[in-house]
Amino acid sequence: MGKYWSKMDYSLYKRSVSLDYVRGLLNYNLSCCVNALLQSFSATTELLDILNKWHPSNGIDQSNAPLQLKNTLEAMRDKSYHAPHKDFLNCLYRQAIRRFTQQDADELFHIILNLSQKQIPDAALAQEICSLYEIKVETQVGCLNCKFIQRMPNSLFSLPLAICERENSLESCINSFFQLQNLADSEKVYCDNCEKKQPSSYVCALFVILKHYITSMGAETVQLSTMHYLLCSAQEQKSYRFGMT
Repeated sequence: MGKYWSKMDYSLYKRSVSLDYVRGLLNYNLSCCVNALLQSFSATTELLDILNKWHPSNGIDQSNAPLQLKNTLEAMRDKSYHAPHKDFLNCLYRQAIRRFTQQDADELFHIILNLSQKQIPDAALAQEICSLYEIKVETQVGCLNCKFIQRMPNSLFSLPLAICERENSLESCINSFFQLQNLADSEKVYCDNCEKKQPSSYVCALFVILKHYITSMGAETVQLSTMHYLLCSAQEQKSYRFGMT
């Protein structure tokens, strides 16, 4: 492992190589994007924990997407199921997507979240699923004249990362997303402090809440019930801050 690995590094590595319930899925009718999402959902073990709190009545229709998602995630842990995702695919084909059509994974992700909100009667439980994936974003527009910063909070469920021309890696795309940008003169923004449009800069600060439970070496358990991952604005400080509660 190397002497520079911390216990948490080893815990994450051990967890990643021991997820034997994340399995390959057959491609039915160009279902590769759905398959990739299901594998991601399966790796997010908290999602199934939330769905298991829901006890649907016997009268619930088989076209209920969260019910089929719950059944699929459970079946994916059992290697005896040859195609654990077929019922979920058929459910989506009946109400959300078309067969033999290449899908967009991000669009499908939002469709599944929306169906969960609509088809789970327990509103608190449905909101718990959304909270699991919620990304809190703060857009900051700074006046280049008086340095006044306008802050606009928002919530997303995915980050719209652009592909970098020079280095097309996840890290470079994320760095580009949070890079401070000076707006063109034609895009001057009204400054509340100056009371007129001024040349401005634009940057995005991200506040992500991740709920994960990580089991480390032996009997020792590290519980990260809430990890606050804050990428601070370049206008305030050029660093990353981490806090755990």
